Amino acid sequence: MGKKDLNLLPLEVLNRRRAKQRTRMMSLLLIFTILACLLGVQTLFIKKNSLENKKTDIIRQINGFNEVSALEKTLTTEKQSVASFQEVLNTAGNSPELYRDALDRLEKDMPEDVFILEMSLTGEKISAKCAASKEMVVADLIRKLKDSGMFADVFVSEITNSQKDVTAKNQDNVNFNISCTIQVQKGNTK
Repeated sequence: MGKKDLNLLPLEVLNRRRAKQRTRMMSLLLIFTILACLLGVQTLFIKKNSLENKKTDIIRQINGFNEVSALEKTLTTEKQSVASFQEVLNTAGNSPELYRDALDRLEKDMPEDVFILEMSLTGEKISAKCAASKEMVVADLIRKLKDSGMFADVFVSEITNSQKDVTAKNQDNVNFNISCTIQVQKGNTK
């Protein structure tokens, strides 16, 4: 015996049912595809936000590194300054009295009409910009510093005349740069 189609429904109704089932299946497949796409897009947005947060964190870290770099530069400068000061102290043989004595002697030998405008002390070397009323006063200062025994290599590098008051007679001022070295005297280590 052969198989017989026992379907009592007409072929037209069966085709419509099959078409409806295919449409439902296609609709379900389309809905699942749309949901999968939405899930993929949402995942991309989450990844994008995560990457943006990481980027922001990295930028903060870079800014932090820049601040650290600036602090390192400042620290290096401060270390150099401390090293220079330490060198001055070592040069003085750990004897700040030497500097005090030298400055006291400089003040004692300084004529009344000589004025120190700027002064620097590097190691044992003193450099100063000064003003005086006339050139003879500068010569007197040089002689006194050399004769003091406290200073060596007394040298005036530049003397210039600058007229303060054109109407007054002999009111020319003399500007000059002077440098000398503090001479450590034997037996003078207080």
